[in-house]
Amino acid sequence: MIRAKEYLETNLTLNATIATPSLLTEPKSIAIRPTPSTPNDPYLDRDKTINFAFQVLVKDPNSMTAYRKCHDIYNALDELPKGSISSQDGSFLLLRCHCTTMPNWVEENEHGEHTYTALFNAELTKGGS
Repeated sequence: MIRAKEYLETNLTLNATIATPSLLTEPKSIAIRPTPSTPNDPYLDRDKTINFAFQVLVKDPNSMTAYRKCHDIYNALDELPKGSISSQDGSFLLLRCHCTTMPNWVEENEHGEHTYTALFNAELTKGGS
């Protein structure tokens, strides 16, 4: 999640704080948090890829702004090429990331702030190779 956060902060201008795992109380906030995922895929050589599912939430007082930011994040993360994100310690390398649920509205809270979400699945390989 931290590396995905850094990737978004480097590649997009979102004008909102990105937190993990929950939205902040400030009116404009983005959260990235893990979600349940499928078991890892084993291969004949007994190696495995790691499935990492995560959710992005975008909150903004303006519903259309929240939707556009969520859609910008979708465009930035969907179908990322191999190696776009790697761990700082070399423990994993991104093989691919794809959107599993397109950006859609979640709620309007008691402060009139709108939240949108999109769900993603990242396939990682151990050791960054």
